[in-house]
Amino acid sequence: MKKNIFLGMLSAILLSCSGNDEIQTPTQTNCKLTGAKILSLYYDDITFSEDIINDDLSEIKFEYDNENRINVVKGGLINISTGSSLSNWVLSEESKDLITYQNDKIIVDHSYNQVAKPYTKEFVISNGKLLSRSVKKLYPFSLDPILYTYEYSENKVLEKVNGSVYRTFTLSQGNLVKIEQIKYSFPNKEIVGKEEILFLG
Repeated sequence: MKKNIFLGMLSAILLSCSGNDEIQTPTQTNCKLTGAKILSLYYDDITFSEDIINDDLSEIKFEYDNENRINVVKGGLINISTGSSLSNWVLSEESKDLITYQNDKIIVDHSYNQVAKPYTKEFVISNGKLLSRSVKKLYPFSLDPILYTYEYSENKVLEKVNGSVYRTFTLSQGNLVKIEQIKYSFPNKEIVGKEEILFLG
């Protein structure tokens, strides 16, 4: 059965801030997120095997470009061959994701330093809001991109594919608290189920 592993980066964040005796509000110029301890991660576009968790990877690290934007994420997915399956993935500190910025577009090249890459993503952002996300699966076979669009209302964000709601993200005080994913039949596109993921503080 196809499974998504739902993991989310949280907790024990290591900061490298300039310090003095006064209390300051962190800004982009004096404080950068350098790493995050892994309690769980959330990969939404990939199927995982049971052995995804790797005890050797306990922290994801970040590098920045000259404009203070994250441009490299160290720690992510690498492909492992197991029998006849070509698409088993595990988390590894060997993997690096490359992030490039082009005006209102952000392109994420997952596992760019690996031979087998799971996918690339392109995000379009306007006025601080995500408008669309294009996901192109690369391994084991290259597929046409899937385009996701986003609509906003109060504390909810609707993610749609071809006009149909795929997921609903619920926020509370700016934090993600729930994801509802609709399951559709193929090729009829009838609703056959729903999955809820709760993020508890």
